[in-house]
Amino acid sequence: MSALPRHRMLIGGQWVEPAGGQWLQSENPFTGKAWAEIPRGGAEDVDRAVQAAWQAFRGPWRSMTASARGAILHRFGDLVAENAELKGLLTQVTSAIEAHLAYAKKIGEKVHASK
Repeated sequence: MSALPRHRMLIGGQWVEPAGGQWLQSENPFTGKAWAEIPRGGAEDVDRAVQAAWQAFRGPWRSMTASARGAILHRFGDLVAENAELKGLLTQVTSAIEAHLAYAKKIGEKVHASK
């Protein structure tokens, strides 16, 4: 059994392991050493994630204004930033997340500013 921490997938509001039970070691690009195990998602995981996204979209998210969505994404970005060190996430993981969140935050700000 690996001594490395395992990071699960968030699907439908639940932290889940990959349906196929497969994991990959993620390496720190600076040291070249493994720092965590990440799920190797497969088709079943994709199907679960797509189904969860459709359910979420048909829920309150769909009826929210763009400004309200932007506010939520902005807060989510803040929470990720506040907890990144605590969770031990490295640059290779957080840089992609932060880029996506920054983009979503800019869209929300532009929509909010145009009203």
